[in-house]
Amino acid sequence: MILLREPGLLFLKPHKVAGTSFEIALSAFAGPDDIISPLGLRGREDEATRKALGFAGPRNYRWPFHRLPYLPQGEWRIARRQRQWPGRFRSHLSAQLARERLGEALWQRVTKVSIVRNPYETAVSTYYWQRREGESFADFWRRNAGRIGRNNHSYLIGGDDVIDLYLRYEAMGEGIAELERRWPQLAGLGGTFASLTAKAGFRPRDRSVASHFADAPEVAALVERECRFELDRFGYSLDCATGRP
Repeated sequence: MILLREPGLLFLKPHKVAGTSFEIALSAFAGPDDIISPLGLRGREDEATRKALGFAGPRNYRWPFHRLPYLPQGEWRIARRQRQWPGRFRSHLSAQLARERLGEALWQRVTKVSIVRNPYETAVSTYYWQRREGESFADFWRRNAGRIGRNNHSYLIGGDDVIDLYLRYEAMGEGIAELERRWPQLAGLGGTFASLTAKAGFRPRDRSVASHFADAPEVAALVERECRFELDRFGYSLDCATGRP
């Protein structure tokens, strides 16, 4: 998650949508009072990339010390898993929690931006990113069925779409160009994003998205049921999945 107070832009980060590369690029425009969440336990190399580029790193994301005794156990579990100080704001914070923790006045004032991707592609990308050695696509999603549809937490509150501006994964250049047109102070964002390849290279290029689901129709049914928002709102389908890494 990143909040740029000027120009008033809040980026809510879904999973497996090139969000890390976008966060790194966006952090180039952060000021001292902005909020930048860490990139997570598996993002140490990406944090090193951000530092090497001279961009702002994590800031203003921690719970203040006086709040620590009152945090729910769930916050401590997340902090231990990520080996970080408990984060009031963290990488994949839900829209609901972002709204609560920023406060209603600030939430209403900022433009909420996120990235959307064909959920069939997201399912395949997630599999290659987190599978166990030798684990099949079907077995992985039997073990992780609850993760299908998790990006809805970035887009929806109580079933209502709260994002003001979506960038489409398959057309990130055009989406970022729109951000630069809307906010000229973000000039150069697109060029920086295009030069980054955070978390790339995990998925083989010689197998199509559709072929994974041909062997696991139950996973296709799961995506159809749990990802209705992306499928209906953006016209995604298994047939239009590109197979890009």
